[in-house]
Amino acid sequence: MKSKNYNQLIISMMHKSILFLFFFPIVTFAQVGINTTAPKAALDVESTNNGVLIPRVQLTSILDNTTIINPNAGPLVTSTLVYNIAPAGIAPNNVIAGFYYWNNSTSRWIAIVATPGWELDGNTAITSPAVPATYGTSTIGATENFMGTTDNNDVTIGTNNIERMRVLSSGNIGIGLATAPAKLSVFRNFASPTLPNTTTNAMVRIGSNNEGLDIGKGGAASNYAAWFQSGYNGAFSDPISFQPLGGNVGIGTTNPSLARFQVDGMTGNTTALFRGNSTTSQGISMVADWPGIYFNSYYNGAIRSMAGSGFTSIINTDQSTGGLVFQTTNVVNPASGTAIASVPVRMTISGAGNVGIGAPAPSNLLHVNSATSGAVRIVDGTQATGRVLTSNATGVGTWQPVAINNIIGDLSATGITINYNTAVYLQTGSSITLPQGRFAVNVNMLMARASLVISPNDSFFWVRSTFSQSPFANPTPSGHIVGSNLISGNHPGTSYYSMLTGTVIIDNPNPSTTYYYVAGNCVFANTTQNITGFGSTYWAENNIIAYRLN
Repeated sequence: MKSKNYNQLIISMMHKSILFLFFFPIVTFAQVGINTTAPKAALDVESTNNGVLIPRVQLTSILDNTTIINPNAGPLVTSTLVYNIAPAGIAPNNVIAGFYYWNNSTSRWIAIVATPGWELDGNTAITSPAVPATYGTSTIGATENFMGTTDNNDVTIGTNNIERMRVLSSGNIGIGLATAPAKLSVFRNFASPTLPNTTTNAMVRIGSNNEGLDIGKGGAASNYAAWFQSGYNGAFSDPISFQPLGGNVGIGTTNPSLARFQVDGMTGNTTALFRGNSTTSQGISMVADWPGIYFNSYYNGAIRSMAGSGFTSIINTDQSTGGLVFQTTNVVNPASGTAIASVPVRMTISGAGNVGIGAPAPSNLLHVNSATSGAVRIVDGTQATGRVLTSNATGVGTWQPVAINNIIGDLSATGITINYNTAVYLQTGSSITLPQGRFAVNVNMLMARASLVISPNDSFFWVRSTFSQSPFANPTPSGHIVGSNLISGNHPGTSYYSMLTGTVIIDNPNPSTTYYYVAGNCVFANTTQNITGFGSTYWAENNIIAYRLN
């Protein structure tokens, strides 16, 4: 019995020693190996069919510092590792299922698997960085998600293990090159334009797979010209609009403020601002520079007929006098392409401002020179056979007949009664409407005493009349009357009737003016009678007739 008890005691002590060595290996050994006699680390566990279980816990958030404790009663130590069982908390401090380690410097759990890192199959619970007050200067917050770097290094994107795009630490983005000089730089070998299709020579396309706007850059053969090409399916070209909703377009200027389309050249530059053909020997050319502006059409270095109309046209400045010369010809058939030696001058504007038609050196403000009659034609609606060109006071010319042209006035149906002592002008109700021009207006008016009685033999009744532009009371003579404005007449004693007759000259400057016939301003002696029906249609002798003075 004693021996059995002794053996049991020895076995119990060995078990306790093994457990002590397992749980406190640092006291005895520098490394601990499980299933290995040659540990390669402080703890080396080897197995082909088993794993190691890390403590499984339920955290409430990445800021949870109470669920897991330090057994020595101190704060959690950086790198403390746990496996969180299930999602919990509210974004942006929520946790998901997975491994976390404690970071004491930020006082939070850091996920080492799955999200919140970026995943290839999408991400959730992302916290967008706040909009910066000044873009490109604000630092992204520690809890805000973004793709990129936190130090002064570039971000590179590649495919097939080859770099395709780079975001520089300066913020510039390069596609096809690593040193982007602008905010966005796209590089491709120089190439000539092609109509947009499923393949393209462009550096940039705005559109779809086989159509849109292609933008490219030519090589040395095209003088490194930039190009735009719009079209689709490789066969059709589309129109290109610049500022279609308004705004100025400039070539050779960064500030096209003077015109919708502004082209600025350089002093002393004779290079054409515009050419209608790609060759140096033919096309339409425009050069704008001191001392003038030039428009020319050329074929093989000489002036050429313009296809379509058959006319060669040249607008050129006369450098010696500062004038402008217009030249045209229809001598050459454009289909033949035959050059001609010179083009006749059709019109000249001299430096002094004189305009010559058929006169290369105009001596007057308008100088027309023709070898045949009928060099001038004016069609304004007044033209007719036998008419002459006349002008009004402002120099406006119209065609007028050479024969006498008369206009008949409108007489009142009742006329007026003029009292013997009328001192002002009265409206007679009669008038005449004249067009623009100069007219002699003749007036004939019969005067009869009231009740057709004979006037006293020692009396007289003097009546003055004229034309006014006013249809109201107390009218005054018109200012359009040239010379004397009175047409007067006397009704003498011992008479039933007498005639008022005369003529005034009216120069009407307006397209149409109505002149009202007025009478009064009387002088009398030895009578208290009145004149009745004056200016009416009652008397057959009454009339107002105007004759144009050419």
